[in-house]
Amino acid sequence: MPIWILRAKTCLTHISAIQASDPAWYQALTGNLTTEQQKALQEVMVLADQRKAAAESKRIEQSGGKYIKNNGQK
Repeated sequence: MPIWILRAKTCLTHISAIQASDPAWYQALTGNLTTEQQKALQEVMVLADQRKAAAESKRIEQSGGKYIKNNGQK
């Protein structure tokens, strides 16, 4: 996987965490975005969350239904 994709995923994870834990800071970071840009960012974050959940579900299914936390390691 290209490094820029890994960095983008990490960035989206941090943005989602900021949005949940510090709404004022999130607003400061995104307040200058247009409505269209804010909507696009939100859509990307939702898609990232869906893909993360699907990957986790696939890992659980492949392990025979057992939860295995791999912390990004192969």
